[in-house]
Amino acid sequence: MKTSSRILLGSLIAGVALAAALSIHAATDSAPAGTADSPRARPLAGFMLRRAVHQLDLTADQRMQAKAILKKYQPDLSPEVDQVLAARKALRTAIRALPYDAAAVEAATDKVQAAQKQVILETARMRSELRQVLTPKQLDQIDQWDAKIDERITDARAVFTDWLARS
Repeated sequence: MKTSSRILLGSLIAGVALAAALSIHAATDSAPAGTADSPRARPLAGFMLRRAVHQLDLTADQRMQAKAILKKYQPDLSPEVDQVLAARKALRTAIRALPYDAAAVEAATDKVQAAQKQVILETARMRSELRQVLTPKQLDQIDQWDAKIDERITDARAVFTDWLARS
């Protein structure tokens, strides 16, 4: 279970981190060090974005267009990501509470789902706009990354199913 949990959690964290990276990148040029939006505040998100930009070999024009798109979505997406993180923390608290309170867990789950829905919708819109800036070769690279993520999720599900069968 530890391996499957790590893979699944890693995939989920990568998704949220990428959304955070994309939403935060627009603010990093002017954000003072030590603030919540500074590059050092969320190093994983910044690393993932820098790696993607490097591997896609974006032109200067593509970088400017992408930055404009990121700035457009940052004001809405950054607080939405914070809401997901807060809702997930509240859910973990409800799950760990003794005695178990099904109503509290269900209410916390509903809040996580609602918060995640907003991030997914906003990220999908942003992603669609960003894809329009890329060349066919760059789109192929992103499609390959997406396929790897899908494969990891499928693998995590298979590991979990096998673990359940053996238990």
